[in-house]
Order: sequence, then structure tokens, then C-alpha cells
Amino acid sequence: MSTYSTSVNVTVDGILLTTNESIAHVNIGNGYSIEKIKLQDFKYFTDIVDGKNKLIIDYYNSRLIDELSDDEQIYFMCFKKTDNFIAQRNVEGNIISITTEPFFNNDIQKYMDDEFEHINKTISKLQVYNVGNIGIHKVYFNFKYSFVGNNTFTNSILIKDANTINPQKYVLSEDEAKDYNNFSIKYDHCFNLTKNIIDEFCFGLKQIDVATAFEQHTTCLEMFMLEKNNQNKKQCLSKRTAVALYNTDTDVVSAYTRMKEFYKFRSESLHDGDFSNITKVELEELENITRLLIKQFLEYMHSCIANNPSETLATVKAKWINMLKAKVMSYQSHGLLQ
Repeated sequence: MSTYSTSVNVTVDGILLTTNESIAHVNIGNGYSIEKIKLQDFKYFTDIVDGKNKLIIDYYNSRLIDELSDDEQIYFMCFKKTDNFIAQRNVEGNIISITTEPFFNNDIQKYMDDEFEHINKTISKLQVYNVGNIGIHKVYFNFKYSFVGNNTFTNSILIKDANTINPQKYVLSEDEAKDYNNFSIKYDHCFNLTKNIIDEFCFGLKQIDVATAFEQHTTCLEMFMLEKNNQNKKQCLSKRTAVALYNTDTDVVSAYTRMKEFYKFRSESLHDGDFSNITKVELEELENITRLLIKQFLEYMHSCIANNPSETLATVKAKWINMLKAKVMSYQSHGLLQ
């Protein structure tokens, strides 16, 4: 068996959807930078315009327009990275087969997958941290290496379900950006453990249909607020949500009533096809509730892990639910949440 290796130079580029200059204060990590780039200067300009060099609709809501310019220049907030890595491949015998695939395709594909995972995780963190339709639609990779000649090729990863319709900009103050950077580092391991929960929440954010998004956020809440095969889900979820979010009797009772309404709306939509009670107002309210509870759960998990690094999602979730049950019982002992 023969082992071949080469040094691969790579650039990674992409457009951050639906945000503005405030995102430049965010630290993406892993060697990435964020820059404001003119449309014509974007490395993959031809991929985001039509045959008449007009911007395709997927990027309309992400435009930043310089109104002071006579010709109305369009900009985007972009992420980019220049890197290199060693690619290897073991081959039986001494003969190299020439194919249409890159010779070091496995290592190159792994690099793409790892980078996409990091970028996608960063977007998820941003979506959990604050409201706004930030996202990515396509990540571009350009590879160069020398092996049996010079090799250059471009590849990309397309996020087909990216929400390019919602125009709500993702905006952070400078202080919020600094706080996000601390948030990202502090809860990084917790995001790994709660990946399925976070993915469910972010999937809800991608939905164009209001009722579907509403259903997804409810499902997300069930994933960490209820036990498996929990009976009487509406009552349990509503009570636990109320005591997790509020401390005063009035607020707890009000939140309990509202969550029961939300669960009823969800059931009508999911089981009966009746989504007449779900509007953007209800969706935004449920999205905010879900985001707040995820943040609370992350903080609770972080504290548990600080005391016991061997904690898992299952052990933390069990403690979290028991804590909420105890709070519910306390209110019930005073005649509330019956």
C-alpha cells in the first residue's frame, strides 16, 4: 500500500442572510472573518445573479444599499476564511487511477462537512441568542493543491430550506455583540448536547408557513419540557412553562392560560387542519417563549456540568423537569395551576 499526501489551500466564502453591519462585531471563530462586500466584488458574483446580472430573489432581503452613492451600490455581509490542511490517501499498489473526482476527495469532503457544521452551529447560536432572520443559503469552497500537476476546483453546500422570504433583519448593538461572543463560548458544549433541540427550534424559524412554524416550536418545547410518553401534555407543558418564565402569581397564571391556548391552537392545526387562530402575533410570542426557555435550559445545563462534567442531556433534563415539577407543586399547594 502506498500513502500519498499534499498540502491543500482552501478559501471558504458565503453571504450572511438578512443582517447588517452590526454582525461584524460577532466572533465566528475557527479562523473566519466577517466583511461588508460590494455585490460586484463578491467572489461568486455570477452565482447570485441572473443572465442580465440582476440579483436573484434569494438575496433581496439581505441587501445593504448605499443610498449616498449615485448608482445605489448593493453590499452584503459576508463570512470568509483562508486555510490550508494536509490531505492523505492510501492506495493499494503503485498505480494511481485518474477519475473525475479529486484524488484526495475523502479528506476534502470531510473538511467541507466540518466547516459547514461549524458555520451552521454558529448560525444556530445566533438564532437562539436573538430574534431576526439570520441564516446562510450557500457556502462556497475553493481548493488548490499540487499533485500530478496543479489542481483547482470549486465546490459548494446549498441550504435548500433557508428562509430567504422573512425580511426581519438580525441586528445587534455593540454590547449585545460582545455579550453574544461570551454566550457562544460559555454554552458551546451545551449546544453540542442539545443539538436535536436546537435544530428543531431553528427548523421552526425556517418555516414560511406560520402554522407549521408554530407546530415546530411547540414540538421543540416538548423535547426538553416533557418526559417521554408524558400524559396530559397540554397541562404539563403549560404549567412548567409558566413557572419557568415567571415568579409572581399573576404572571404565572396568565402564562399558564396563554400556553394552554397555544397548545390548543397547535392541536387544532396539526390534527384538524384548522390554523385560523394562529397569526404572526401568536407565532412571534411562541417563538420568544421558546427562545427564552432554551436559554434557561442552557444555563441550567451549564451549571449542572460545572458541578459534574459527566452530565448528559438525559440526566440534566431529568433534573430540570423535577425542578419544574417542584415549582408547579408549590403553586398548586396555594390553590393555583389546578
